[in-house]
Amino acid sequence: MAVDLLRPALRPARPKVTTARLVATVDLAVSGIVLALALAIGVQWFLVQRTLDGYDAEAAALQPRWSAVRSDVQQIQRLRRDVNALQTAFTAPEWIDVFEAVRAAMPPGLWLFKVSVIDTGALEVTVRTTQPPAAAQFIQRLQATPGLRDVRLVLTETVRAAGADVSQATIAAQVAPR
Repeated sequence: MAVDLLRPALRPARPKVTTARLVATVDLAVSGIVLALALAIGVQWFLVQRTLDGYDAEAAALQPRWSAVRSDVQQIQRLRRDVNALQTAFTAPEWIDVFEAVRAAMPPGLWLFKVSVIDTGALEVTVRTTQPPAAAQFIQRLQATPGLRDVRLVLTETVRAAGADVSQATIAAQVAPR
């Protein structure tokens, strides 16, 4: 049977495009897109959750190793403190030698009043004399003493001792480690 397409009576009738049909079609398309997005988000969330669960399991497996590393770091810090203490002890000056060098540098007419060791390892010597040039001579001798550096006059003053006025000088020096 041959159909004549030019004859309107033989052509199948097309449904009419109405606003209601257009709205229903658009609504169905939007619903499909929303459902596809929701499905994609759900799949993505599931994959992320599975990855995070894997990371949590890996972190739990690594926790004992992390504790061991932390313990090792604390042990290393303790050993470093011990090594530093030993280095300090072995490089500290022999104070008996320092005091002997101070005594040997004393010129006649000068007497020791006080000798102090400051926390920084510096030495502070206070001397008294009735002859002020003796203090300058003492400073020069200390400057020439091996193991002492940065010898300087800190303070001079006149004080009363044994019923007479005497010059008192305070001298500071850095003690070099051995």
